[in-house]
Amino acid sequence: MSGPGVTPAQLSLHCGALSLDLTSAGGACTALRWQAPGADAFDVLQPRAAQSEERFEQPSYALVPYSNRLFGGQLITPAGPITLPGNHSLHVLPIHGVGWRTAWQTRQTGEASATLQYRHTADAHWPFAHECTQQVSLGPDSAHFALTLRNLSDQPMPAGLGFHPWFALDEDSTVSFAAASVWTQDAQGRPLTAVPAGDEARFDFAGPRPAMSVVQDHCHADWQGPARVTHSRRQLAVEVTASDDLAHLMIYRRPGQPWLCLEPVSHATGAFSLPALNKAACGARLLAPGASWSVWMTLAVRQLG
Repeated sequence: MSGPGVTPAQLSLHCGALSLDLTSAGGACTALRWQAPGADAFDVLQPRAAQSEERFEQPSYALVPYSNRLFGGQLITPAGPITLPGNHSLHVLPIHGVGWRTAWQTRQTGEASATLQYRHTADAHWPFAHECTQQVSLGPDSAHFALTLRNLSDQPMPAGLGFHPWFALDEDSTVSFAAASVWTQDAQGRPLTAVPAGDEARFDFAGPRPAMSVVQDHCHADWQGPARVTHSRRQLAVEVTASDDLAHLMIYRRPGQPWLCLEPVSHATGAFSLPALNKAACGARLLAPGASWSVWMTLAVRQLG
């Protein structure tokens, strides 16, 4: 956590038509923009107000050491369940881990690359010591994010990783991706069962769909990348790819909002708090003491035509 009055460090990366800003507050990406010669700048990720201090809605941030909610505040561990407190004023349940709440050490390693890292001491919000390193790099048409999580405790640690990008939308934007199944859920958002994604039209993204019509907060399983957000008027598309371990894709959008979240994550929602989902097939994983685990996500901008 950042102390009161501490000004977060800011970094800016550039390569070709892409620019990317980072902050030590939550290790977040605060802007990703594309500007081809002679064209207007385009925010690939939904920008936040410059004065906003809300980390939870930064344009993109790492999900570590778990993603989404812990139902009932329960964390299943080899020693038995542990109850964790909520970690955001607007959410009763603990959500999205500790990385987004933490001050990361930042170091720019070149005009187009940076390394960020935090070290966590076991506390009420996460009872396992660990460290996470994030490496960010730009190519002429892509941004690459890599995470390495290391267990510093003397016990096996439940471990989940992922990324939470908020993609900016136009009225004509479309979204498409392939996934084998989707988790249905109850009124509290608890997953019930995985059903074929094509069983209901609202869960079928195999063909391009108007992104502004999507209203969801669901986990799609066995995602086959890339996911693609196309902006026809701008003649641009953004493709999301990720490492094999990030085989779940969270889709999140509220009505009337000019953004869409496509979150590559390692596990189904609730995999660390619901016994029925606490298994390898749902992405639940234990990281041995001293062991490390790495994942990545790439956001590529493609010019159409």
